[in-house]
Amino acid sequence: MLRKHLKRAFLVSAVPLVFLSFIFLVGGCPAPGGGGKDPDNPGQNEPVLAVTPSALDFDISTDARSIEVKNIGNGTLEWWVCDEESSGFADCVPSSEEGLLPGETMTVQVRVDRPSLPKNADPPICDSIKIESNGGACVLTLSVAVDTSILLKGMVKEVGSGTGIEGVVVTAEWGTPPATDPPRCQSGVDGSYSVKVENNTLSISTLSISAEKTGYHSYTTEEGTKFLVVPDPDDPDLKYCILFDIEMTPVTPD
Repeated sequence: MLRKHLKRAFLVSAVPLVFLSFIFLVGGCPAPGGGGKDPDNPGQNEPVLAVTPSALDFDISTDARSIEVKNIGNGTLEWWVCDEESSGFADCVPSSEEGLLPGETMTVQVRVDRPSLPKNADPPICDSIKIESNGGACVLTLSVAVDTSILLKGMVKEVGSGTGIEGVVVTAEWGTPPATDPPRCQSGVDGSYSVKVENNTLSISTLSISAEKTGYHSYTTEEGTKFLVVPDPDDPDLKYCILFDIEMTPVTPD
C-alpha cells in the first residue's frame, strides 16, 4: 500500500512538468487536468483539451480569425464554449463539438461583432472566451483594435453659383505644427468630399482645412476653425462626423 501511494505521489508531481514542457513547445493553451492513462486503471482513457493560439489580436478591419482545438490526450474529447464566460462581442463557430478523437484537430472561427463592442472604451478593447471540455478548460484572450478617427465631410462649391467642383484636393490638419502626411482626398463629380481625421475633438478644438484646384484660388481656413461634431446623417454606423462646406473662387483671366 505504501509503495502504491509513493508511486501516485510521483506521478502527480511529474504531470505539471509535462504540461509546462508542452506549453513551451507549442505556444498554445493546454487545459489543466487530464492527460495520460490512470496508472491504477490502464483501460481508462482521458482526453485533454488544447487551444492554439491562446490569444487573438484583431486589427481595425479584421472581424474573423481562426484557432485550433485539439485533443492531445486519449479518449474522446467533447468541448463547448462556456456561455457565462463568453465575450459580449465575439463568438466561436462552431461553438461545440462531440467526438474529437486523440490527435484530431478542429479549426474554429472566432468572429467579432464590431457594433457590439463597448462604447467609449479605450482601445484596444480586450476580453476573453472560456472553452470548457471533458478534458479541462482554456481561456482564449481577445484584443480588438478600433478605429478612433472621425469623418470630415461636406461640399466644395463655387462662390456665387453654388455649383459643385470636382477634383478639388482637400487636406485636413489638427493643430500645429501640421502633420508630415496629413489626410487628404479629392472631391467627387458633385463636389462632395469625405476624409477621415483623428478624433482629437476633446483635446484640440481647431482643425485647419485647405483646398487646391487648378483654375481656382487656393482655400485655407483662417487660424483653424472650431467644428461641431454631429451624428452622421448618411451612415449611422459611423455615429459621428464633422460637416463643413468649402467655397472656392474661380481665377479670373487678366
